[in-house]
Amino acid sequence: MKGVNVDGLKQSHKKLVKYCSRRFKHIILCQIPPIPKLPVDVNETIRLFNLWLVDVYSQNPLVTVVQSFHPFIAADQSHPYPLVRFFELTSSSNTTDLIHLNRDGLLILQNIILSAVAALSV
Repeated sequence: MKGVNVDGLKQSHKKLVKYCSRRFKHIILCQIPPIPKLPVDVNETIRLFNLWLVDVYSQNPLVTVVQSFHPFIAADQSHPYPLVRFFELTSSSNTTDLIHLNRDGLLILQNIILSAVAALSV
């Protein structure tokens, strides 16, 4: 995330959600999960971006932000330390991955999203 203009990203994100809210009845946003391959300070930036998502959209009845960051971090760490067991260890080229969720990680994310959808239909 070095060189990423986070403020610009936030403004673009708001524009995208505004665009989508004109076309859909409800929007479910997933927080960005921590990424084991990235350094702690970058995962902290991701965590802060996720907090921003919750803060910005918490008063919008058309948007639900699901907590999809915390299930992937170790609970006993003072910094967001990703749980490697939920990420692909190697890529198809046999290099270290640790960026993409593996099957177990995707199942956790699927259950989080399905729970959010079920809560909307109540």
